Parts: sequence; C-alpha cells; structure tokens
Amino acid sequence: KKVYPLLFNLIDSHDTARFLHNCENKKEKQRIAAAIQLLCPGMPMIYYGDEFAMEGGPDPDCRRGMLWDEKRQDKEMFAWYQRLIYLRKTYRSITEGNVIDYQADDEKGVLVVTRELGDEKVTIVFNCKEGEAELSKYQGMQNLITEDVFDGKIKGYNAAVLLG
Repeated sequence: KKVYPLLFNLIDSHDTARFLHNCENKKEKQRIAAAIQLLCPGMPMIYYGDEFAMEGGPDPDCRRGMLWDEKRQDKEMFAWYQRLIYLRKTYRSITEGNVIDYQADDEKGVLVVTRELGDEKVTIVFNCKEGEAELSKYQGMQNLITEDVFDGKIKGYNAAVLLG
C-alpha cells in the first residue's frame, strides 16, 4: 500500500509510440486512458503534447516538437486533462482514499471503484469499451467531471467521478 503513491502512471513516453498513435487516433480512447492515468493512485507522468492529442509513431516520430501553434492543438482534450487534474487535486479521496467497494465487469468493460477518506467519498466509473453502460445504482449522484447529476448511464470510453 505504501508504494502505490510512488508508482509512475504513464501511457506513453519518449521511448514509445504515442498512445494516440497506438489506438489508431481514436481520441475517445486517449480520453479514457487519461482518466485512468489521472484518477488512480500514483504519479501521473504526462508526456508533453498528450494533453493536446499530439500524434507520433514509433521512435523517433514520438519525439516530434511540441505543437505550439494553437490552431493545431486539441482544446477539448486539453480541457479534459485540466478537469481531471483539478479533480485529482481537489478530492484527496480519489488517490488517497481507502477502497471500500470495487467492481469490474470485463465483458462490459466497466470498472467501478469507491474510495473514502474521512467524510469524503467518491465513486469512480470507467467505461473502457464502446457503447453505453447502465449503472442505475449510482443514478442521482453528482458527477464531478460534468458537474451534472448522473443519470445512471455512461457513454463508451468515458469516465465519471461521483460524489457521495
């Protein structure tokens, strides 16, 4: 348990093809990978440009120069990373809380982890496959990512952080 906060969480690096390249430029897959990277214990290591959905194949293509031209930067991806980082910093239970419930459904591609730290409790939902998943048990909870009330359904390749 003491080692988890020290582990690197990375989805790509200067030694690998970029994650976006490996998932055939399907940005929804990078979004869910970033959610797993940032909403789990450990130290997220974001390779420069991932936050803007930067492309790059195997070495040396993965070492392209940073996309400084704002017209070429994916602002939606950047906002996604910003929101996840904000939640990670704001809700300590996301990374430091004790796991009080854990459910995994490989067939549906859904992972649900409930963590608690003091009075703060969050349920983190990852839908890692195409297609909507129904989780009516959590309907009515506040989704901290979207700032909406969770309707019990989560779209494919998406995440939710539910408060309470």
